[in-house]
Amino acid sequence: MTEDCSRKVFEVVKDRLPAEYTFEQFTANLHKYDFLSVSVDGTCVGAVMCCGPEVHAAVLPAARGRWFTKDVLAWLTARLAH
Repeated sequence: MTEDCSRKVFEVVKDRLPAEYTFEQFTANLHKYDFLSVSVDGTCVGAVMCCGPEVHAAVLPAARGRWFTKDVLAWLTARLAH
């Protein structure tokens, strides 16, 4: 996942993290996850993250309802099949 996309994911979830939690801490703690960047109209709007059976999706509010494509479903299905 690119840094730009990582920053978008952080932007989506930062209000649910402790106020002092930095972007650097966020990215350091996500090393165990597989990421799929999610784009709408060619722009990264967030990501889907998997670690074993644990799945998280973080998408900017403007993209809600438009990001879950067949490609995202195929990516998730492949990871959860293991």
